[in-house]
Amino acid sequence: MMQTLPDAHSMTAIAAAAVVLLLPGTTSQAATSPVEDVEPVVQPRVELDRPLVTRGDRTPVYVLVRCHAAESPAAERANRPPLNLALVLDRSGSMEATGKIDYLKKAARRAVDGLNPRDHLAVVEYDTEITTLWRSQPVREKEPIKRLIDRLTPRGGTDLAAGMMRGVEEVAAGMQTIDAQTTVSRVLLLSDGLANHGVIHPAEIGGMVRQAKRQGVRISTLGLGLDYGEDLMQAIAQNGGGAFYHVEHPHEIARIYQEELATLTATVAKDARLRLEAAPGVVNATILGAHDPQQADLDLGSFHAGETHTLLAQFVPGETLFDAAGEVSLGEIAFSYHDLSNDRSASVRIPLTVMVVEDAQAALAARNPAVAIEIKLFAAERRHRDAVAQYQAGHYDAADQAMRELEHAMRKANGQHRDRRLATKFEALRVERDQMAAARTSADQRNVYLKRTKNRLYRAATGNRDQYLLQRGDEGINVERLQTALQDEGHYAGPVDGLYSAAVETSIKAFQADNSLTVDGIAGPVTMQKLGLY
Repeated sequence: MMQTLPDAHSMTAIAAAAVVLLLPGTTSQAATSPVEDVEPVVQPRVELDRPLVTRGDRTPVYVLVRCHAAESPAAERANRPPLNLALVLDRSGSMEATGKIDYLKKAARRAVDGLNPRDHLAVVEYDTEITTLWRSQPVREKEPIKRLIDRLTPRGGTDLAAGMMRGVEEVAAGMQTIDAQTTVSRVLLLSDGLANHGVIHPAEIGGMVRQAKRQGVRISTLGLGLDYGEDLMQAIAQNGGGAFYHVEHPHEIARIYQEELATLTATVAKDARLRLEAAPGVVNATILGAHDPQQADLDLGSFHAGETHTLLAQFVPGETLFDAAGEVSLGEIAFSYHDLSNDRSASVRIPLTVMVVEDAQAALAARNPAVAIEIKLFAAERRHRDAVAQYQAGHYDAADQAMRELEHAMRKANGQHRDRRLATKFEALRVERDQMAAARTSADQRNVYLKRTKNRLYRAATGNRDQYLLQRGDEGINVERLQTALQDEGHYAGPVDGLYSAAVETSIKAFQADNSLTVDGIAGPVTMQKLGLY
């Protein structure tokens, strides 16, 4: 961001601190290897909300961090990293309903078909008993594995923790026979119910998951239907360094497996960490845009090609930090990861400085509106999560009041910035407040609302807001759902290919016109609700 400022000194401060910092990584190599210039596969991009600070200011400085993994050429994608997987499949009695077990078996078979002899696979099934159907080994012959999967029938309860840990044991065993540094190891845990046998306490399960991650085994979770415990499944994925998926309908299991495997095979970096290092005089440095906001050292897990993690950090100055004019250090951001393309570790350190000035007008003019919008969105999502927690606890009136107050704040913020993302958040809050009211007397409606909104908020915690708004150029499973819903409404005859094309945009406009909605070709919360997707 460049602004016209009163003097050259202020302009110099903008050039030094307000522009986006895009720094190459420094690649670490073994002592015996020559140092070479290697293009970083993941780059952190940093923006400050206030590069100029008025002398004597005591308010925090915010830093927006976007870590982006470059897209991989087709040749590189073909040379993907090998996988070391365990499919942990729920076969409890509830999987008999609505054909869930059949959809699961079909999805698991397709997952097997997507692997090759460089990959290791284990298959674990669980109810109240745990059985390893297929021990971890290279996928040389697929038909025997698929025949075992086909024999699954529903029975018993849900010993989720034991099934999960058997999967962890199998992946850990596989790591003994592979190059663990260049292989992506993951447990894929699916459940449609609550943990009701064995270890069931979330804190104890969380400890098991964190221990698995320390061993190098990460866990992704798939929650199926309306009866699983979304808080537990999200916590397992969060603590386990994996992904979380809400699978509303059984026919989507195969597509979710496909998406997770595509993500894993497109992994370009793993073991990524971002750490805030506060300078003397900074009393607190905290990452706000994360699932657990009270930390300064964050495990970002792996990056697949084209993926971006967006985080917001806060640096709180001490009483005298900004008392003297001149350049002041806030500290550094340290970012590191393991590059799978060359089996090397890479790291970069980004110094953060602001310029303390006397001119309050110059400091105001230098503020970065893009960061200001992200600050408002991250704050809104925290307040939104709090309101949802109140609603889940049965405090309906308090939740409604919190949502009204947040609506007002978003309306005011959008009036100030005129930004599509703020307008969409305001629209989402209005839709959800109506959904909260309608679901007060229906347990099923509450389940649908809570699972959908907590899934959206979980993704938004790292800046991924694709379930609030879809528009031309977007792609993925959410666009597939949109295309299918438009087909069901008779407004789209094209392919369900996950691409928000000109044809999809035209179909959205026609649907909006037919339903007396704002015709803009963008699928926001109101349009998606009308299509049954929000």
